[in-house]
Amino acid sequence: MTRKTTTTADALEILHYLFYEGKRRILELRTQAGLNHAQLGKKIGTDAALISRLEEADYEGNSFVMLRKIAAALDQTVEIHIAPVRRSA
Repeated sequence: MTRKTTTTADALEILHYLFYEGKRRILELRTQAGLNHAQLGKKIGTDAALISRLEEADYEGNSFVMLRKIAAALDQTVEIHIAPVRRSA
């Protein structure tokens, strides 16, 4: 699958990407690892209900700490990049 790459300085777009796309990625990685909510929760010291909420599109209680714990449990890392805005000449 080819992903379209875009650059933005809009903070709301960046947060949307970090959290919404991050949630989708957590779901993908969890299912690829063959883990259910309870199993992933146990790996990071929380319960299945929290993992389920984290994957919901409208859940707003995310934290970078929790995202890093989940990523580590799935043998992943969280990377946030700040890049300069590309301006047309």
